[in-house]
Amino acid sequence: MATIVQYYLLTLFLINIFLFHIPLSKAGVDFIVNTCKHTQNSGFCVAALESDRRSFNASTVAELTGIAIEIATAAAASTLSRINDLADQDPGTAAEEALKQCAQLYGNAIDDLEEAGKDVRSGDYSGAAEPVDSAWEVPRSCEDAFADRSLSSPVAAEDKDVDVKCGLCFDLVDLLNS
Repeated sequence: MATIVQYYLLTLFLINIFLFHIPLSKAGVDFIVNTCKHTQNSGFCVAALESDRRSFNASTVAELTGIAIEIATAAAASTLSRINDLADQDPGTAAEEALKQCAQLYGNAIDDLEEAGKDVRSGDYSGAAEPVDSAWEVPRSCEDAFADRSLSSPVAAEDKDVDVKCGLCFDLVDLLNS
């Protein structure tokens, strides 16, 4: 049976959470929104960064950029996995050729994004610009691999997702370099 002391401690604990957690979250949201105002697609920027809880504790644009790069890297890895699954279903076809080309491109994009993440963490913001830009070109190049063969891309939605996320990374790296 709970004692009055336990109720008192629980009440203090809940008040502590309410008083100290809410303002930090509000400050985190404000920082995200204010940072995203400087990007091309501020609505997407806010939604993407708010999808990762670490963003609410970020206090620098570099921290938000690192999180955005990790989000883009995860999207590229997921797309690569889907591409590999699809390639296994169409052996010896033009679609398989396009998918294999996309797989190579996405493998490079993941490497580029990981390099950009290291650059941002080390404070080499200008060094992060080129690998982010290279990764951002990959979704369009993948779509071109299908268009060049007069094929419809089975990964168009995934390419669009990676494109928008890499665009966000580009905007944030550009902000770091301004």
